[in-house]
Amino acid sequence: MEFNFSKGQVKSGAKSVDESYAQLSLTPTYNTFKLNNKAMGLLGIVPGDRVIMFDMVSLGATDQNDRYYLASAEGIEIDGVEQGAKVTTTRSFNYGGIYGTIIADDFEVTSISPTSLAEKGLLEQRVSTSDAGNVTTMNISLKVASCKLVAVNDGELCEVQGGEPRQLFQLTDFTFKSHTPRGGDDEDEGDEGFDEVED
Repeated sequence: MEFNFSKGQVKSGAKSVDESYAQLSLTPTYNTFKLNNKAMGLLGIVPGDRVIMFDMVSLGATDQNDRYYLASAEGIEIDGVEQGAKVTTTRSFNYGGIYGTIIADDFEVTSISPTSLAEKGLLEQRVSTSDAGNVTTMNISLKVASCKLVAVNDGELCEVQGGEPRQLFQLTDFTFKSHTPRGGDDEDEGDEGFDEVED
């Protein structure tokens, strides 16, 4: 057997990412999630495809571990508008509304603003002013999270609004760790993986 070793080299000191199970991570950048390769395969998606999330807090969920769900959004349209969020080439996507309630880690919290998260010490808000005088606020989480994707009903298709039946995945076994933001107002905080560790 002939191998092409020009593409198989592992760089010394490279970050390693846990691909032993399908994982969704919450990055430090507010509302930004990231899938690992195994999760992408499980969902049957590639960069450019869309995903949709569900919060079942008032629809039968009993705790944080059976509250959130994820699925491919392919074919889901409401009034001609594609639903869900587009996955980028870095396997990340932005999804408002759910991120804050996961970081709050409180089943009683059904919605929470960045300001409230900052007041709870869970978010750092950096305000900057451009040369043109425009004021922007960057929200950086002081806690990151990771969870497993588990097929619902042993992979049987479930019906969702606006689309064909599809396989749903429960977000469960959440783990959290603190995050210390790096300095600088313009530093990209969004591409840090939860389980990436230095070798």
